[in-house]
Amino acid sequence: MPFPPGVGGGRTVGDVNLDTFEVITADKAIDEKNVGNRMLRNMGWQEGL
Repeated sequence: MPFPPGVGGGRTVGDVNLDTFEVITADKAIDEKNVGNRMLRNMGWQEGL
């Protein structure tokens, strides 16, 4: 059975849109609204010094 479009089966380079990615730097840290940040903090993670 073939894979649905965009799932498995390998991809060609043309299928990837690199313009949609955003780079996060130390100047622009992930804030408290980020779901992953909230989950980590609920598990006890604290930002380093």
